[in-house]
Amino acid sequence: MTNRRVLPHRAASVLLITVSLVASLLLVEGALRLATHLSSVNHYLFPVMVGFKQADYRALFEYDEALSKDVLRPLRGYRHVHDGGEYDYDITTVECAGFFIRPPCHTGPDSVFHFGDSFAFGFGVPVDETFVALLDRAGPLRHVNFGIPGDNLLAELDEARAVIERLPPGERPQALYFHAFLGNDFRGSWQYLERRGELPEAAVAHRSWLAQQIKDSELRKLVKNRLTALRFEWKGDSRVTDGVNFFPKNYTEIERMDKTALGVVDTVARASADRAQRLRELYPGAVVVTLIPPKEIFLLREDPAPYERRRDALVAALEPHGVIILDMLDAVAPDEVLPLYFAIDTHFDREGHAWFARLLRARPPLSQATAAAEP
Repeated sequence: MTNRRVLPHRAASVLLITVSLVASLLLVEGALRLATHLSSVNHYLFPVMVGFKQADYRALFEYDEALSKDVLRPLRGYRHVHDGGEYDYDITTVECAGFFIRPPCHTGPDSVFHFGDSFAFGFGVPVDETFVALLDRAGPLRHVNFGIPGDNLLAELDEARAVIERLPPGERPQALYFHAFLGNDFRGSWQYLERRGELPEAAVAHRSWLAQQIKDSELRKLVKNRLTALRFEWKGDSRVTDGVNFFPKNYTEIERMDKTALGVVDTVARASADRAQRLRELYPGAVVVTLIPPKEIFLLREDPAPYERRRDALVAALEPHGVIILDMLDAVAPDEVLPLYFAIDTHFDREGHAWFARLLRARPPLSQATAAAEP
């Protein structure tokens, strides 16, 4: 009899604990959903991780409400140090057309503006060794670096339009370059559309109600974000051994498993075409998009088909608007690639920036400008 009485009480206790736990989680979830409507709080809770430690992230970036993305803060001599000892350099920014960028700033018909993510920004190298600075010194045109780590092609096209709108016609550049890293650019662009409320209903993945609620949970995002932050902070206390922060990504397997992957490609390509058209209505000069493939394509000899699908989608979307496409995959042999990247970090090293500057100078429109300037 005693056991019969105890069991219902235990079951009731377990049920009560479970209900209390679920209710507490729902309260936290509700509070987080309310908090995300306040942009400053939302940005603090869910910052975009771009490879910086948390201290670097907080020092370098602030959120731009109008553009729905991070932009650089005013900085002077901020020291950026790699945990594994691959780089140690200072970051300084200057104001240019309403944004803060790595110097110098120059406007006018003899200038070229470069937009992009951490590759264009020059993640890991002093400012005077970035490919933009090397192009600037080589002349005859002045090159200006609007690169922001963690950016994506759609955000860059929007930023470029904002920059052009702020400049009088006589101060506008001769050419615009957009440097797109096709490792995470499509996912970043998709998330950018999501933040701006621009995703059509049909583009949202269809899942079971419970699976969709779990995926959309702000609490889940917060926990994942904080675990990532802890990993960055933990790495800051010890040196990183060679290769430990290089995470291989098999893109073929990802696209085979992820049923929304091709939908992401198509949606982002269409959004790129729309933005290119709007930019063209405002800006008649040369527009170039360079495509930088993931290091894994070369290092792991992965099947390039998923990369090629991304490239082909962008080519089909952008070329009708007069955009010149330069694919790095067509410009370098696989056995020549690894010296262009850091051994641990996956960005261009000094040699990589020098190589990329030479590549851009050898291709139109920069090669045409150089030839026209020669006596």
